[in-house]
Amino acid sequence: MNFDSDFLDAEIYVNNQATGVKVQDVKMFGLFNVSTKVYAKTNKNGKDLVSDEYAVDDSENTEVYLDFENAIYQIERMEETIRELVEGYAEVLCTAVNYNDFSYLESYLYPGSSIYEMQKTYVHNTYSKGIREYIMSLDILSYNMSLDNKTGTVTTEERYKIYNADNEESIKIFKYTYTFRFNELNQRYQIESINQAN
Repeated sequence: MNFDSDFLDAEIYVNNQATGVKVQDVKMFGLFNVSTKVYAKTNKNGKDLVSDEYAVDDSENTEVYLDFENAIYQIERMEETIRELVEGYAEVLCTAVNYNDFSYLESYLYPGSSIYEMQKTYVHNTYSKGIREYIMSLDILSYNMSLDNKTGTVTTEERYKIYNADNEESIKIFKYTYTFRFNELNQRYQIESINQAN
């Protein structure tokens, strides 16, 4: 069989066993039994990608394309979901502070998590001091997901415009690392904790 792929540096796997052979190094590769399963794995930007699986059949097809399109789509979708989570959170945090209404934040916070009570107190105390906050920008610096995609972390750099009780404006930049978890009950990711990042 002759293999090709989106990623020529991907390693070929046969029946879930690594071969140590990259797509780019193969012209013709082995004789396979019918129902042998072949796929490829690679790592791009710290993310493991697995191609669609090809099941050998009894046709005379000798050209096999190990397609990573679905894996790339899943990564892009996950990145979009994470972006929506942290951007949405930052926006509603400001709204919650400016209106002294914690309910804006509740759907973004994992029930029973350490951040839940912490942010409830933060919203009330910040509003009581006459402080108003507005998110200006948020950049995702990195993220990691668990293998089952149920939990993860994301590190951001956030820029806020903050007004004190005397209406004096300041611009503050923060780096945060968020941990988040998928909530099976409401079928969405929610934030469990936030820490200052280095």
